[in-house]
Amino acid sequence: MVSCYYSRFIGNSKHSIPILCLRLGLAFVFLYAGIMSIAEPSHWVGWVPEWVESFGVSLEAALRFHAVIDILLGVLFLLGVYQKWVGISTGLLLIVITIVAGTHVLDTTFRDIGLAMVSLGYAFYPVKNNEGYHHVPKK
Repeated sequence: MVSCYYSRFIGNSKHSIPILCLRLGLAFVFLYAGIMSIAEPSHWVGWVPEWVESFGVSLEAALRFHAVIDILLGVLFLLGVYQKWVGISTGLLLIVITIVAGTHVLDTTFRDIGLAMVSLGYAFYPVKNNEGYHHVPKK
């Protein structure tokens, strides 16, 4: 039973450990951001653009919504499911965040560009099975 879960979580190929490292690293980033946005909103609300209030949404509500999305994406990375869509979603999300934040904060958001490329690269890693787990098919 544990062996079966281990092989689904880790995989059975030479590509498994690098893919696991990417998954765990990205999961950490999104889980940390989401959890800390909820735990310490005063430290994060300054990053929410003020124009969201023009939609009738408070900055705090927008932050909480984004935090829940971050936590969901982090959990999906951790579980290793829907990886193509999770990778695309996180990559695009990070690109949008970088664009919305603007170049005046590029000294902080530059990391988001790197994380976006890692997410997209992970999403388009060429070998997957039908369940979304990365592996190398047997020849």
